[in-house]
Amino acid sequence: MKFLATYDGSSNSAEAVAKAVELAGEIGAELMATLGGPPATILVEAFSYGEDTAAHIAHVAADRGSDMVVIASKRASGVRGLIGGSVAQHVIRLSPCPVFVVRPGM
Repeated sequence: MKFLATYDGSSNSAEAVAKAVELAGEIGAELMATLGGPPATILVEAFSYGEDTAAHIAHVAADRGSDMVVIASKRASGVRGLIGGSVAQHVIRLSPCPVFVVRPGM
């Protein structure tokens, strides 16, 4: 299973990456026990498509054949939240695969 964990340098996104690593480890261990296959590996890559953030994440997820996107919620507020919504909300709408949203501090 391929996870795409988004990271923008914030502590919220660091929590999302940690959760993705935790999930990948659990799934890798389960696959080892069940199938005898190799454990999960972590691959870190930087991408730039010149799009807005949500479209960029969806594009990478599609290109890499991701099975799940893991992203932190930042809870857009004020006018931005009412009009544009959050990046996580946009990723949910655009992603070619399920999106796991990690709430900071949870």
